[in-house]
Amino acid sequence: MKGIATIIAILILLFVSVSATGAAWLSVQSNIVNEMDDINLDIGEDSVKTTEGTVYIEIENTNEKPLTNEFFLPVEIRSMDNSYESSCYSDCLSLKNPLQPGESGLLFEWKCPTDARTGSISSGTYIISFKTKHKTFETVAHC
Repeated sequence: MKGIATIIAILILLFVSVSATGAAWLSVQSNIVNEMDDINLDIGEDSVKTTEGTVYIEIENTNEKPLTNEFFLPVEIRSMDNSYESSCYSDCLSLKNPLQPGESGLLFEWKCPTDARTGSISSGTYIISFKTKHKTFETVAHC
């Protein structure tokens, strides 16, 4: 009986050690992946322009890596009064080539909605939400 108890104790300690090592590895790996996917956007009021019913947002890449459309989830657009809500992706994200660190470029291009009755542009204020895996960046545009 003494020999079996020792073997069982060793197996339990081995199992605990392997489990702890695996948990530590997953935690470290998760932190590394999250940091690699993390980006920052600084969208100032002067970055948002509306011309002839189209909203343009130009940004400067202040990250240490090139910025591409793949960093973003679909962009959500809603009016301040919640009467309009939409989302878009490749039809409004405008980074055709990777935006290198320190470069400026057009990130977003979106046509303001039109009034179905008159065909004219619906004037209003819209909240544009850019989402990544870990963050949401919002700005306001006027049509």
